[in-house]
Amino acid sequence: MTIFQSITLPLLGLLGVRSLLRVVRSNRSPIAAVCGALVSLAAVTAILRPQLTSTVAAALGIGRGADLVLYVFCICFLIGVFYAYGKLQQIDSALTEIVRYLALRAALDQRPEDGSETMQSAVPDHVLLLCGRGGLREKVTRS
Repeated sequence: MTIFQSITLPLLGLLGVRSLLRVVRSNRSPIAAVCGALVSLAAVTAILRPQLTSTVAAALGIGRGADLVLYVFCICFLIGVFYAYGKLQQIDSALTEIVRYLALRAALDQRPEDGSETMQSAVPDHVLLLCGRGGLREKVTRS
């Protein structure tokens, strides 16, 4: 066993175990943890038997095993980027809904008690613009 193998194999083993333990200890996605464990297992296999990547690459019509590793890494990276982008979009939408709700709630709390103003006149125009299609206005007035 080479020095590189003796250093990287325990680290990859720990990363794989950590990935699986995160599923057990929390409510994280089991698919992501299993994928992380599979990537760690594939890396361990490629480090232990480097000739295996060349054999698989030749079977796939790729010149070298190093090229195969690079292509797989690029594909996994792109999948991760698109997954993270989708999650970011979900978080952005949820945050927008929360901010709209809080802005409308704050505006409704500031209206006069004597009832002299209607909701339209009590809520500032910039808050009504945040409301969008009226979905949040209904949520605020119901609660």
